Amino acid sequence: MNNEESSRQRLLEINRQQAEFYEHDLYVQRDRQSLPVRIWGAVRDSLHRFRQETGIGSAADDLHQVWLGDLAGSKVLDLGVGCGNALSIDIARRCREYHAIDLSERLAASFQQALLAEGLQHARSYRADFLADDFAERDFDIIYALGVAHHFEDFDLFLATAQQRLKPGGRMITYDPLNTFWASRLLRAIFRPFQNDAAWEWPFERRNFELIGRRFRIEAVQGTLGRSKWAFPLLALNPRWAIRRGRRAHLRDLAECNRIAPPLFGCLHVTMCLVRE
Repeated sequence: MNNEESSRQRLLEINRQQAEFYEHDLYVQRDRQSLPVRIWGAVRDSLHRFRQETGIGSAADDLHQVWLGDLAGSKVLDLGVGCGNALSIDIARRCREYHAIDLSERLAASFQQALLAEGLQHARSYRADFLADDFAERDFDIIYALGVAHHFEDFDLFLATAQQRLKPGGRMITYDPLNTFWASRLLRAIFRPFQNDAAWEWPFERRNFELIGRRFRIEAVQGTLGRSKWAFPLLALNPRWAIRRGRRAHLRDLAECNRIAPPLFGCLHVTMCLVRE
């Protein structure tokens, strides 16, 4: 067995563990989790609300709509769909052929019901592992990978698999956490020994961008929660003021953090449009 196949088998086993984790809803059952995990989860939920109230979350959705473009005639893979992402139903409506996959049978089945309720007969949601040979679909025009790419420790294997499943000229749209800002690196290092999903949580480092550049053309990139992240702790003092300050700082992030350069590496999240040459 060569190194690539050995790595694939190891990641397939990790994905099996990840599937069990999500299948039994362990990631939301905080009463069964340690105190550090409950605290981390509460902070993450609060950050999500901050993103929504400042418009940071919707700005990413707006970018994705532009990057997706006209989907008529397109074959789309919605990777790691869970119960559906913010744009999933809209994407399914607009494309010719839609595949939504998740490691969890329970989550995929739930989203399948949502697709049926919308009358989208050309769209399917089902359990599958992106890395597995028994997932036979190829020739996608779009892979929509929202919060997925950072789940692969062997990131180059993920990129190679995406490259193989895309048509030449096909695009992959990603959104993932960054681990390039000193404070987030420190906090993640402190939390990691307590983290119950650490085996599949690998926020992007600078090397991820180097690996991407070897296999894809980075057509567009946008960092978020750069300057605006400093408004988040102020929620505890004055929520309205913190939201206003966060909105103003977010506009600067949009202008300053849209290329592979130092300002981007001060952000907490990054979204990209990647093109297979």
